[in-house]
Amino acid sequence: MGRNPLHREALVVDLWKKQRARGVRAIGAVDVALWDLLGKAVGQPIHRLLGTYREAVPAYASSAVLAVARGLRRGGAEVQGARLGRLQDPSADALEGGHQGLRGGAQGGRRLHRSCSISTWSYDYPTAVRVGRAAEEMGFHWYEDPLADQDIYNYVKLKQQLSIPILATEYPITGLDAYQPWIMLQATDFLRGDVAVKGGITTLVKTRPSRRGRSA
Repeated sequence: MGRNPLHREALVVDLWKKQRARGVRAIGAVDVALWDLLGKAVGQPIHRLLGTYREAVPAYASSAVLAVARGLRRGGAEVQGARLGRLQDPSADALEGGHQGLRGGAQGGRRLHRSCSISTWSYDYPTAVRVGRAAEEMGFHWYEDPLADQDIYNYVKLKQQLSIPILATEYPITGLDAYQPWIMLQATDFLRGDVAVKGGITTLVKTRPSRRGRSA
């Protein structure tokens, strides 16, 4: 209270000092609110404050429920990814069945992006390898969160076994320090984050890599 809300960086630094008592989700919520206040103060959307690269992008929508995913497709989502659930049959045929089921909801030739968020942190290492190889055979664009969210040891091994890009690091509830071991051990192809569990927009802005790196 009594602080200038436009001094976002100073406020966020002080918030992180209270992490143990307040939690990262609270820091993320306040940080997003501070970005929103700044945008309202200068009359600009947050994307412009971050440095706009383009004015329009294809919509990306995803759902863990096939019926919801189909509805999003019918509603006009140009690019669609779906969590197909924990497959009992980790094979290319099973992946194709789920993928074709989602494609059935498409109209007007809209493009279906072959994202592969199949497992939602639920596979053990041997199953993750089998599903990953099936995803490669299917031509999926990425393989999202196949192992437990902080199982760095097995992510390192999994990445060495597969050519499909691995997407991890979305959910560990902490700030920039969460990314260091993933980078040092080369345990993921992409760094990911959620403003709700990584301390807000500020953390993710500071995570942005050079042109040679990749983040999502």
